[in-house]
Amino acid sequence: HQELSERTPIILGGHDHEVYVEEVGNSMITKMGVDGEKIGVIDIWWTESGERKTSISVLPCEEFPREPKAEAFAVEKAKGLERAMSLPIMELKQAGSTKKVRFEESYIA
Repeated sequence: HQELSERTPIILGGHDHEVYVEEVGNSMITKMGVDGEKIGVIDIWWTESGERKTSISVLPCEEFPREPKAEAFAVEKAKGLERAMSLPIMELKQAGSTKKVRFEESYIA
């Protein structure tokens, strides 16, 4: 998208299993990997002549101090999620498999 590349210096991506940093056109696409193991520090600035500059640093999360309130919040939400995941959603009449779920019709649906 021409208009997007002219107006968007950086795109912050979501979950991915690997760190991903790539320049596409005039935009930088970044993903910092999985489970908050890496923290991306991104600086964007313009020179006096109007040229845009970008600096991206990928740092291990251990370089940042733990935040007790955020950690307590995450633990509380994880416990709630664990409780919800332990509840049955439905009972299946026969055993099933997800191996071909995208390619074959399912008896469930």
